[in-house]
Amino acid sequence: MQLYRGIIKQALDVTWKSKYLWFFGLFAALLGNGGEYEILFRALSGNFNNDFFSGFRMIAQTGVFSWQGLRNFGNLLITQPISVIVALLVLVIFLALFAFVIWLVNVSQAALVNNTLLKIDNKQTSFREALESGMKKFWPVFGFNFVSKLITIISLAIISFIVVMGNNLGSTMSLIVYTFVILLFIPVAMSFSFIVKYSIGYSVINNVEFVNAFKSGWELFRKNWLISLEMAFILYFLNIVIALLFIIVVLVFATPFALLAFLASGLSMTGMFLFIIGVGIIFFFAFLIVTGSLVATFQISAWTSLFVELIGKGAKSKLVRMFTR
Repeated sequence: MQLYRGIIKQALDVTWKSKYLWFFGLFAALLGNGGEYEILFRALSGNFNNDFFSGFRMIAQTGVFSWQGLRNFGNLLITQPISVIVALLVLVIFLALFAFVIWLVNVSQAALVNNTLLKIDNKQTSFREALESGMKKFWPVFGFNFVSKLITIISLAIISFIVVMGNNLGSTMSLIVYTFVILLFIPVAMSFSFIVKYSIGYSVINNVEFVNAFKSGWELFRKNWLISLEMAFILYFLNIVIALLFIIVVLVFATPFALLAFLASGLSMTGMFLFIIGVGIIFFFAFLIVTGSLVATFQISAWTSLFVELIGKGAKSKLVRMFTR
């Protein structure tokens, strides 16, 4: 545990002493937990389908891409051109904001990786330096994340299809299919998520080109796959602890708001009641945002610390060390 204890301590130190990184953590959190957790959750719940195709079905049911939908759009363009232009303008603004958020998310991840390394090396860091380094590495990081999400989506689609087909063949066949999915697709999807993490490390820290970074990421994972799994489960356990602490803190601070709101409601003070509820909601979301920023900063710092350790001195898995002794 010495390896992971040092990495966790280092990540906590980076997160707490470099509070400007929380800004980048806020947007990096939008990347989610990654494929290694997403597909694992589906496996543990036994709900791979989870209406995976429901979004596509809902869009198809609207008929927006049918001939009738296109005909209606043409008629609307003729009869109400101003409304259509305004709607298209709103859509363009929305897409521009969405593209900006995507840009900022990937820049933030690269910035966190770069400045975590600088903090590990005891170098001076700044918000501007983090932003500039993230901007320089936007495209490779975006490429890795795009491929990772694409592989996750394809894996979930294949898994959902196989599980649905197995359910239609009876309970025994469903169990066989489910076991097959667990043994085949989940390790593949989780492995690819780890490879992407290491590839981003090679790209941002070692300035390796996209294809070579991916090859190096694969090679590093191949040699340290067990360490990667151990690290993922340790961070998963810490996520559970943080989630429980978050719930406890929210309940503790929500109690006075609830009592004041109950008192205001009993005295028929509607304005005060709404004010208390509004303030409580604002505090809740503010605390949620700060917590999400901290967790994302900590996780990326931890993976970066592990990456630096692996490409530097190297490391041995905890299980390997236990069985060796």
